[in-house]
Amino acid sequence: YVNNGRNGSTMSNYVTNKNPMVDRWAGAVVGKPDIIIIEGGRNDYNQKVPIGTNDDTDTKTFKGAVRYMVEKIRSKCPDSLIVCMTVWNVDSTNAIGNNCQDYGRAMIEMCGILNVPVLNAMDTSFSGVDMNDASFRAKYCQKPTDVSHLNIEGHRLVMPKFEKYLAEQYEAHLAGKK
Repeated sequence: YVNNGRNGSTMSNYVTNKNPMVDRWAGAVVGKPDIIIIEGGRNDYNQKVPIGTNDDTDTKTFKGAVRYMVEKIRSKCPDSLIVCMTVWNVDSTNAIGNNCQDYGRAMIEMCGILNVPVLNAMDTSFSGVDMNDASFRAKYCQKPTDVSHLNIEGHRLVMPKFEKYLAEQYEAHLAGKK
């Protein structure tokens, strides 16, 4: 696998000094990968990126950036399975009035429109991750106050669920190509 994630990176280029994924996707997607995972939203929330609308094509909005990324990657890698992943379950509101989960719901909406599977990490019954729970963070996050980054135990918690989801999506993807 190749991990092209960058700490603090936004999906959108609303703020240009945060390594926007829309500005670096082409260099990150090389060859013919079987599966491409797009995970984002938390840093867009942190940077107060406007969410935008479902028909948005402006990469300065979150929904426009999701559309752009999916369409560009789909064009470059038509045989690859693209899977998007939402933010974790976090209750907080930024200065423009958006809840962190608004970005997760926006990802789910765009993926529905674009016919892309989405791993809903906000669903605590699926992921097992609840960043609102101080005891969870103390055990599974890099710091007890961290609402974004899992530690090794946190990764061990989610890995089997995420692997199963990806395997199911990939199997369906391959079946659809026959």
